[in-house]
Amino acid sequence: MLKPTIKSFFGENPKESGCLSRIANKHHVQRLSRLLSDPRVQASIVYGGSIDEDKLYALFYSCFLDHTKSVLPVILTLNIFNRYVEPTILLDPPLDSEIMNEEIFGPILPIITVSIFKAYSIYISKQSTNRC
Repeated sequence: MLKPTIKSFFGENPKESGCLSRIANKHHVQRLSRLLSDPRVQASIVYGGSIDEDKLYALFYSCFLDHTKSVLPVILTLNIFNRYVEPTILLDPPLDSEIMNEEIFGPILPIITVSIFKAYSIYISKQSTNRC
């Protein structure tokens, strides 16, 4: 049910969507990559999981006037970092994994299934002591 919702929000290729923001810096991309690289977490990925931190180059052509008021062409090259993390759904990742014990701050959604409400309330009460 979540997979079609993600596709309706971001299209067939979320990477090409202008609606999905990028991760703020290289450090955070590497942190998310590390969280997802645990083999036990990788086994729980049911959607997404790709990360792209490639450097892109953008060329801009511009003109400016020099001191003699002549028009001079200029080509500027800017380094732009992609820092893309695909929307990712994790189904029952290990509760003792790092991703379940750290704040994620990325497009990663862990889903935990519980069989009874009491087990859920015990899990939440244990987790709430770890974070504000």
